[in-house]
Amino acid sequence: MTPRFDPSRRTFLTGAIAGGTALALGGTMGSCVQPSKRVLGPADVTYRGAFRLPGVDGDDASWGSGVTHRRVGGELRFIATALHETTYEVRYPGTATTSPYPTAELVHVWGDIWRRNCS
Repeated sequence: MTPRFDPSRRTFLTGAIAGGTALALGGTMGSCVQPSKRVLGPADVTYRGAFRLPGVDGDDASWGSGVTHRRVGGELRFIATALHETTYEVRYPGTATTSPYPTAELVHVWGDIWRRNCS
């Protein structure tokens, strides 16, 4: 039987695991951990340009909810999720610093990978 997706249970378990890990490492739930490395700031980031993601299945990519990347045969590709959770993959088209920005070429539509079959 497939477990039912329940965001509240997921949130609880994530917090419980993080809290248990903190306690196991000798911390307390109320302690503040200072980072051991310097935190990135605006001076650490350089604008290199932008590109557009294509719309998929009638969804506008500008309302997407996530993006990641991978290399396939040395080619940089991005995997993104559009407005209604359609996941798709595109080729990196390069960037421009002013409009018009290049639009990535659609490689594959994975569809709604989040759909659960609870029957």
